[in-house]
This record gives sequence, C-alpha cells and structure tokens, in this order.
Amino acid sequence: LINECNWKVFRDVEADDFIRWRNQNLQHTPKTLNDYLASAVSLLNWMEKFGRCPVNPLRHVVKADGRGKLKHGRRAFTDEELQRLLSLDSPNHLAYLLAAGTGLRRGELEQLTWGDINLEESAPYILARASTTKNKKEERVSLTPEISGELASCRPESPLPSSLVLPGGISRMRELKKDIERAGIVYCDDKGLYADFHALRHTCATHMLKNGVSPILVKKHMRHSDLKLTTNCYTDQSQLDVSEALKTLPALSGNSAHICAQILGSEGQNEAQPDVAGCGMEKQKPLKTGAKVALWREGAQYKMVEAAGVEPASQTALPRISTCLAGNVCSAAGNLPSTYLVA
Repeated sequence: LINECNWKVFRDVEADDFIRWRNQNLQHTPKTLNDYLASAVSLLNWMEKFGRCPVNPLRHVVKADGRGKLKHGRRAFTDEELQRLLSLDSPNHLAYLLAAGTGLRRGELEQLTWGDINLEESAPYILARASTTKNKKEERVSLTPEISGELASCRPESPLPSSLVLPGGISRMRELKKDIERAGIVYCDDKGLYADFHALRHTCATHMLKNGVSPILVKKHMRHSDLKLTTNCYTDQSQLDVSEALKTLPALSGNSAHICAQILGSEGQNEAQPDVAGCGMEKQKPLKTGAKVALWREGAQYKMVEAAGVEPASQTALPRISTCLAGNVCSAAGNLPSTYLVA
C-alpha cells in the first residue's frame, strides 16, 4: 500500500491517496480492501499514540461496503450430502466429522492434540486452547455422544498429550474437492455458494438450529461474539423449514377443546366441553399455555400424557407434564440426533 500510494514520509500520507488507490483496485474483495485500511490505520494510530505523528490522516476513511459482494459465499451441507461425504473411504473422514459436529476451524483442528480431548468427563468436551483459536481465548467445545464415540474408537492406546489427533493434517482444497465430487455434491451451486471445508462450520450451526437448539446456545457452541454472526452469516436459511415449524404452533383461535375431543374418543365434545349446568366444573383444572388459559378435565390430561407415551407417576406431576407437552423444549448440542455418522 505504501509503495503503490508512493508514500515516502509521513507527510505524504493523505486520505485522498488511499481512496484513489482503493478505487483503482476493485478487483479485490471489499474485505481485502478493508484489511488494507485496518492495517494502515493501526500503524498510524500507533504513531499518533507515541508522538511520531500529530494525527492519523486516515481516521475518517469509511470502510468499503461489502454487502452483496461476497465472492466466496458458503452454504451448509444438507443432511443427505453430509452423510454421503462421511460414507466415503477418505483419510479426511474424522476431520469432516469433527468440523461438522464441533464447528472447529481448519487451523484449530490441525493443532488439536489428544491432551485437548476429555472423554472421561460426564459431559465430554474438547478444549480449544487460546494459542490455537481465532480470538485467542480458551473455550470448551461440547461433544455429542456420536463424536465422543468416534474419538474413543480411533484414539491410540496411551497417546501422548501432545500427539496430534490428525497427524496427517487436513488435505488441501484440491484433494477435498475430489471427495466432494465423489459424494455427488455440487461444489458451487447456481447461487455461487460453495460447499468447501469451511462450509462444514456453517453446517454445524445450521444443523443445531434445524434441530431446535436455542440460538444463544448455538452462538456459544460456535464461539461467536455476536449472535448476528451466528444467525445471519453461519446459518443456511434455505434449510430452515418454516412450514414444519408452523405446525407446532397452537391454534390462533385457542380452540383446544377440539384437541380434547379427539383424544377423549367416542364421547367427543360433550366430554371435552364444560357441563352447561355447571356439573363437573370442579373436576376441571386450568392449564396455562402461553398467554391463554384453557380448562381441561383431569381425565383428558391423563389421556394426553398416555397418547404421548408417558405414564404419569402421580397426580402432582400432571401440571408439569402437561406444561412440557404444551411447551417447546430446546435440545442442547449433546442431544442432537446422530445425523452425521453412517454405519
């Protein structure tokens, strides 16, 4: 940048020079141009701080707008695509599984040692060391039972703590692309989105959200500092099925009596609705569902629980069980379905 802007001494540095240079180098992505700006600003801020220059001349230069201009956008692998990729006889099988299940980056995986893996804990995890992470912070990365079992099966007997989990490293993209093509996966789709190795990190976030994990837990698992980064950048919105999610919502009209009638069988609505004369009202009890309160017979509650395959242990347990049936329970990473591993 200094050479191309012909800056010899500090007084040569001007904002107009940088903006002119940026406009002549639009072949670079906005991110690359902003990286140049950040480097120059950091140097000039340091010079200003220690009195080597009166003021940073680039302090008011705005960043290039990168919205809609990504040259290498990524998408998440679908469940079927990932299963085909993991079914290949490939030396990168474990790397694919770890990247898709833990969200660890390529550099973090290549430096992962057996001393970082803790499988004997009640909640197994990988310790992402500060020296290997992007933000230079130490984090625990939880493991699903599927990945814990895979690591246990391939762990050498009495490995050294410093021994690499992936001693051969991870193949370069040229070799990985061959695996992707062998699995019948489109490397670059019609929208210009790529299914490369880093796309497995996108797959990790998308898979968790698709299976009901709370976004805040996904953010923590991905080790992001901002929830927007998790939901906007690392979630493949095209794989989130809105129609299926809508089926789980309660009726807007609050017509829960119709549900009771279906559960109670032949006696139908007469059994589900309150007695007109007031008889039987004392046997009904309120069940809170969100902002509405419905009166449900205790017998209906029992049959709802039985329909779900759960036998109530006692009368006192009913409100809690009913609330669980009416609510939306989010699963954490350890309860995700075993989508990845193919027998």
